[in-house]
Amino acid sequence: MFLRKENVKHPFIININVPMLCFLILPAIMIIVLSGVGFYKSALLITGNVAYQKENLKYKNLVARIDSLENTVKLESKLMDRISNIENDLSLSYGISVLSEDIKKMGIGGRLSIQEKARLLIGSPLENKVLDIEETILSNKRQFDFLKDRLKTVNEIAEKQKIYLSEKPSIYPVFGRITSEFGNRVHPIFEGTSFHEGIDIANLMWTPVIATADGICTYSGVRGSYGLMVEVTHRSSGSVTRYAHLKNANIKVGDMVKRYDIIGNVGSSGVSTGPHLHYEVRVGGRASNPRLHMIDNNSDYIID
Repeated sequence: MFLRKENVKHPFIININVPMLCFLILPAIMIIVLSGVGFYKSALLITGNVAYQKENLKYKNLVARIDSLENTVKLESKLMDRISNIENDLSLSYGISVLSEDIKKMGIGGRLSIQEKARLLIGSPLENKVLDIEETILSNKRQFDFLKDRLKTVNEIAEKQKIYLSEKPSIYPVFGRITSEFGNRVHPIFEGTSFHEGIDIANLMWTPVIATADGICTYSGVRGSYGLMVEVTHRSSGSVTRYAHLKNANIKVGDMVKRYDIIGNVGSSGVSTGPHLHYEVRVGGRASNPRLHMIDNNSDYIID
């Protein structure tokens, strides 16, 4: 059987022009590549910008915190100055030698290390500010420790002085007319000249007699010409006070006595010409003029 020639189907053949195809495809590839590179760079730019924004925000926050810390440190420095002034005032009030500023600076001084000096020379302004703050904090701490120890010393000295002053005879045991002073005198009963180791203060019988300083009672009873006598020892000041010719005694040996405590009453016991108090102050075992140990005023009023 024979096919007719016109009924035979020929296969579809595409003729590809390779140079032309390359000419068409390459620009498209270039466009895609360039677009990808551009997108990548844009993504990097956006990401970098976001990171920069974050870092910039961190930096600003850090600067703000450093500024706040710097202000706090400045306030601490002013507080140290106030404490130093208080220490000066306390020292003066207690009669303690005031330390010079040079001595105080020796307590808070400090030298920069080579590394710190290098940071000051080549470091950024922020780093230098941080270094300055660190140095100020260190100086404040040193000054605080120095002043703390100094105030502790001042307080210890003040406590000792407080005890000393509280046990130092300084007031009249009773107000009244001074009938016999400290020193040589003609004895009112035995007439001959003798040394009077205290002062005689005349007042009415039963007038309260007060302790002139803190101390401990080391004698309470009758002693020869003194009559009924109370003796108080003031250990811190190294002195002893005696109150003689009493009508009665309110304290006994071993009792602790405070200034202004009533230790007895004016009487005329022992060798006496009338109601009065014989008052003595003895320092280091020797009689001392009681007038030198009285800082308040005696009215010296006349007894009827």
